[in-house]
Amino acid sequence: MFNYPSIKKNVPLRDLTTFGIGGPARYYLRAETEEDIIHAWGAAQREGIPVFILGGGSNLLVSDRGFGGLVIHVATRGVTVLAEGETSVTLRVAAGENWDRFVARTVEAGWWGVENLSAIPGSVGAFPIQNVGAYGQEARDVVQSVRVWDTQTGTIKTLTNADCHFGYRTSIFNTDQKGRYLKNPLQGR
Repeated sequence: MFNYPSIKKNVPLRDLTTFGIGGPARYYLRAETEEDIIHAWGAAQREGIPVFILGGGSNLLVSDRGFGGLVIHVATRGVTVLAEGETSVTLRVAAGENWDRFVARTVEAGWWGVENLSAIPGSVGAFPIQNVGAYGQEARDVVQSVRVWDTQTGTIKTLTNADCHFGYRTSIFNTDQKGRYLKNPLQGR
């Protein structure tokens, strides 16, 4: 029997997706720290339980049967200003931050670079996965690095913009390295 602190059982996933469709997760964890994510992932792997990483739940269809493994709902929060100059700002943003609220915050602060990406549903952690873009702005234009947990080596790494191999709606996170890295947080300029 899978046992991990803060794990809930049979949590309806319909309440966690923008479509409002889906059965229950056999196991569910709202992960508010990197440690929650890493430890729960490891515990599930040791028990042979499949894992699904859930962000903002946008464009996600879940079967009425639900998911028979562990859903780790990334709910990390935080926006930190690392550096601010006359013409640029470098931010560290947790993967669980709501994307549209983050964009609104940058606009309110006068930090330009992602303003055309307003009203895109989801969380910040999804931003680099498919090189989200609209109206001439894309993730590859603002991401300096992405802090990830490498599930193959069990280590935290920082991948540079170049390491992400951004293309049109692609990156290593949805192509040749899909499933290898868990992202949190994103760092951009």
